[in-house]
Amino acid sequence: MSGSSLNSKPIGSDFESLSQTETAELTIPPWGRDGRRVAYLETGRQALRLVAETLSKQGRNQLLVPGLLCESMIEPFIALGWGVTSLGLSDDLGLPENAIRMLGEEPERTVILLAAYFGRSPDRVHQAIAHEAKRLGVVVIEDETHRVFRPGSEYADYSFASLRKLLPVGDGAYLKGDDEVLQAASLLGESDSLRWTAMDAKRDALRDDSDSDYRTLFIQENKTLERTGRLQRASSRSVDTIAVLPYEAMAQARLVNAAHLRARLTAAAIDSFQTVDGDVPSHLVLSVDEPKRLQAGLAARGVYGAIHWPRVTGVAGLAAWRSDLFSVPIDHRYDRGDMERVARAIIQEIKR
Repeated sequence: MSGSSLNSKPIGSDFESLSQTETAELTIPPWGRDGRRVAYLETGRQALRLVAETLSKQGRNQLLVPGLLCESMIEPFIALGWGVTSLGLSDDLGLPENAIRMLGEEPERTVILLAAYFGRSPDRVHQAIAHEAKRLGVVVIEDETHRVFRPGSEYADYSFASLRKLLPVGDGAYLKGDDEVLQAASLLGESDSLRWTAMDAKRDALRDDSDSDYRTLFIQENKTLERTGRLQRASSRSVDTIAVLPYEAMAQARLVNAAHLRARLTAAAIDSFQTVDGDVPSHLVLSVDEPKRLQAGLAARGVYGAIHWPRVTGVAGLAAWRSDLFSVPIDHRYDRGDMERVARAIIQEIKR
């Protein structure tokens, strides 16, 4: 699963599709190993829309969320007129101890949406809040998008993950839950997204060192997938690909790459630090004074990192927003040489 360390090779951004030599034998993905029934929708936003519609019919209309989140997590609920309230945020991006006190108000109308970010597993506070929610009758949704390599929660009524964030698939989100929502998912039409075409174009461009404009197609197709109101099953190609991805090799590459990059940045003693240490990291997360400046500087060097996330609106009780986070790619496409290049670029940009 190693990549070249050529300086012309872009690091980060959208995945290219895998070649046949990079896939594995038929396997059960990590989220399917508990034996629970799984439905595949086109996006995580769409999975949440189905859940929100189902819970609205049951009279629920209040959502509790972490104090750091993306717009797509709450948009399906706000569209249905729900009230959304922040549970707060601890310094390590988990939930604060006192968040558990917010569960007691109208539990029969309340839903809690939990997420362990950047590959970490749910910590003690996260689990305590989830178990208390279940005891009170609050519905629990677990967003596993950042931990698809090590998913699982025995307390969630619904769990889901958007797969194109960490895996080389054109579309797709898994959803586990009750029969009503899974049946609704099964009746949808299949995705007609052209994002796979963009992934193939990127794969071919990298292989042939061509100047194919795959980026424009990615921009168009990512916007298509995020379109409000869109509701489809995942494409058959995504479902077929999910069954042959080398999950353990991908997880190991992330662990090795993150460890090497972390060591290089620590040795350089730059004014940044890893914010969370995931079981299988989704990214190496840095806290920096000017993440947008760092993002732009690295992009000019062909290294594309993410800022998680722009501040959302429509959430009550949202305190000061974490605007210092920058996520560095460390996935299966890269090797030690690539991480050396990334480390040099980060060090140069931060010290500039």
